[in-house]
Parts: sequence; structure tokens; C-alpha cells
Amino acid sequence: MLLITFLPEPPPADALDKLVAPDGEEVRIDGREIYVHYPNGSGRSKLKLPALRPGTARNLNTIRKLAEMAAAMEDGS
Repeated sequence: MLLITFLPEPPPADALDKLVAPDGEEVRIDGREIYVHYPNGSGRSKLKLPALRPGTARNLNTIRKLAEMAAAMEDGS
């Protein structure tokens, strides 16, 4: 499962310095987004992200559906 958190501004450069990602989970920051890959799902994850600015998180399937809806609105469909 891939979860993407959208932040209002980029997090500090050292935001993930003390992060411990258990069970093969991966965390990456790209601009204002934080990408978290949960290879075994997020339900039982012990991953603790550092306290950052409030944001909104969505899984990749939801983001794809929202992008489709936005494209349809632009096309007037």
C-alpha cells in the first residue's frame, strides 16, 4: 500500500533523520509530499512519522480516482 501525505509547505530537510521504519516500510519526501510504502499494509504498522505540519493523506487508488474526476471536470464530461 502506498500512502501519500500532502503538506501545505515542504517539511524541514531533517524531518526523517530520526525515523525508524520497521518491517520494510519506506518513507520518502518529495517537495510537499511524504510517500510511505507499507509492504504489509498500514493496519498493523508500527511506523511513527515525526510530528510535522498538518496535512491530508490518501492512498494511491484514491489519488488516481480524484485525478480522473478532476480531468473529467476539465473536459466537461
